[in-house]
Amino acid sequence: MGIIRRFLPTAATALLVLSSLTACSLSSDGSGKPTHQEEPSMFWYGTLPFEQRVSIEDFQRKTEPVLLEFRQQLSQAGAGDYTALTKSSQLNGCLEQQDKGYEVKGQIVRGAPVPAETVRKLASKLLAPSGLTTPVEDTGPGRLSLFWYDTENGGYVDVTIREGQFTTFGYRSGCRPSDGETTHPGEFLPNRPPDLPYED
Repeated sequence: MGIIRRFLPTAATALLVLSSLTACSLSSDGSGKPTHQEEPSMFWYGTLPFEQRVSIEDFQRKTEPVLLEFRQQLSQAGAGDYTALTKSSQLNGCLEQQDKGYEVKGQIVRGAPVPAETVRKLASKLLAPSGLTTPVEDTGPGRLSLFWYDTENGGYVDVTIREGQFTTFGYRSGCRPSDGETTHPGEFLPNRPPDLPYED
């Protein structure tokens, strides 16, 4: 699928694009009543039924290391040393499945500006094998935001470039089930790479 471009505010862009790519999460049995769950669902949560999504543990074991490698390669491509914009990564319960769903929200960092074409090439090489195959681009004055979504399991990577100023990097897993190893929000798997130091 080619890159999708929309000239709208970032959150609205993602919502409209993913709405066009996926079916509504509620279906009907012909009576007009929804047959699926009615819990709140964010547009990045994924289209697969909750139980069929790749687990939050597999995201941490397999997908998150790829995202951090992408971040590191952007550093080597010109972003340089990063500054942490948020205090730490988070592993929280998620709205869609309050008792059994989990979501990783990666630490947001900022580095020097990286050429957009370099970002695209690195993303094409690294992200597709991890299921982040749907690119979305959003532009504003002096800004380009690039997203890659896993529309089935949920989650995205966000790289925003401010021309001549900086590049920011962040990601979310979407709402995922646990395979049993994660039993409480906030408990990442052991040996997870540490977040960058944060200064107020």
